[in-house]
Amino acid sequence: MSNMTANGIKFNGQNYDDWIEYVKLNAGLLGLDSALVMDEPTKPTDTSSEADKKLWENWERSNRLMMSFLKFSITPNVKPSQPKTENVREFVAEIKKCTMTDIVDRSVVAALIDDLSNREYTIAQSMDEHITHLVNIYNRLKGLDMDLGERVLVEFMLKSCKGDDFKQFRRTYNQLKEK
Repeated sequence: MSNMTANGIKFNGQNYDDWIEYVKLNAGLLGLDSALVMDEPTKPTDTSSEADKKLWENWERSNRLMMSFLKFSITPNVKPSQPKTENVREFVAEIKKCTMTDIVDRSVVAALIDDLSNREYTIAQSMDEHITHLVNIYNRLKGLDMDLGERVLVEFMLKSCKGDDFKQFRRTYNQLKEK
């Protein structure tokens, strides 16, 4: 199971749909999906039927193993706000709510702003790829209700183009900006 999470999709606060599909697929393939698809059965007693006891055992095993899988498949920035329940269905429902909370949004926004403000152009990529990456970060921030404005985006683009090769470009832009 750890190979699947190590190489698989981890929940980061923004990818709930992809993450839950990944979780459901792996749970189904491993035969551990009963805790995801059914409510917790009544805990068996001495008078319970063998079928009820077996149902409980299967559900309990599924729930226990899936909780480990779910907790492992969450990125560190989201872990502090992960649900405290030990029931898989409740955990998944709470995670879905987390995709809409300020806690996750703030950590994602901080990471995106950090990436936008610290990214530098390198010759390993084309200028088009670099600018597209910055615009994509900017658009993700806008989608999180954090519109920095296009002028700020342009400033980050200029800041990311360091070195003598871009001096004239920055100088021309600054002159145009003053007009």
